[in-house]
Amino acid sequence: MNEFSYLFLLFLFLTTATQLWLSWRQQAHVAAHRPKVPEAFSGMLSLEQHHKAADYTITKVRFGRLELFLGLALLLILTLGGGLNWADKQLVALGHSELVTGTLVIVAVTLFSSIVSIPAALYSTFVIEERFGFNNSTMATFWLDRLKGLVLSLLIGVPLVMAVLWVMQSLGEYWWITAWVAPA
Repeated sequence: MNEFSYLFLLFLFLTTATQLWLSWRQQAHVAAHRPKVPEAFSGMLSLEQHHKAADYTITKVRFGRLELFLGLALLLILTLGGGLNWADKQLVALGHSELVTGTLVIVAVTLFSSIVSIPAALYSTFVIEERFGFNNSTMATFWLDRLKGLVLSLLIGVPLVMAVLWVMQSLGEYWWITAWVAPA
């Protein structure tokens, strides 16, 4: 590992620690205010509805921490674990241009990440939301929504990724200066 890897790990640790701290604070705040409906909602919510909403929020926050660690593991596998490098080598072997290969790498990693996130999305929708009576989805609509998202991502994302990679390739090693100055 080099200095950049250590710096990456440091920022990853700080980011994760901050997200966990905020998660625990939110859970503690919701739990502390669970016994009484807030003044602003006293005429709109019953105590039972408020308890249900608080319990749902606490459950979602706890599950969010599990998702945070799963996402962290995936990120470490893709970066320091060599997953991105492996995907790049496999796709370079196909013999396409740098632009096409770069786009394929990004699409492949994004698709892989989306597939890995499906079990958590299923659990969140069909277990947690179902338990609290908030699920309005069916298995068919869940998969149809995923398919629509995939199609939209490909239709919008692929040309955008290709444009960004083309700009980076065209401007050489100082592309980032143009990217930084351009929005101003």
